[in-house]
Amino acid sequence: MSEDKSWVLWEAFFPRLEHMAPTYEDAEYPWMKFNFIAIKDEQIHRAISCLEPYKAPGADGISNMVLIQCVELLIPHLGPIYQATLRIGVYPDHWKNSVTVVLRKLSKSDYTIPNVL
Repeated sequence: MSEDKSWVLWEAFFPRLEHMAPTYEDAEYPWMKFNFIAIKDEQIHRAISCLEPYKAPGADGISNMVLIQCVELLIPHLGPIYQATLRIGVYPDHWKNSVTVVLRKLSKSDYTIPNVL
C-alpha cells in the first residue's frame, strides 16, 4: 500500500517528459505590458531577507543561512550575474529545477481528507 502511494507521488512529481528542442520560428509574442527595469541590489537584498534560515539547501548545497549571513558580501557579485543573465537571455539549467519533498505529518492520520481552512 505504502509503495503504491510512493509510485503515485513519484509519477505526479516526476512525469516522464520527452526532451525536445523548442522551436520559436512561428512564435507570436504579445506586446510588452511594461518597460523592463534591470534588477537592483535592493531587490536581491529584499529576496534574501525573506528566506527562511533553516530550510534545506537547494541543488547547489548553499544553505539559506549562508546567504543571509553573507548578504553584503554576495550582493555586489550576484547583481551583475543576474543582470547579465536577463540581458543575454541565457538561464542556467539548474536554475530551472526544483525539488519537492513530501513529508508525512504525525498529526495527520488520513491524507484522503482535505484540509479545510
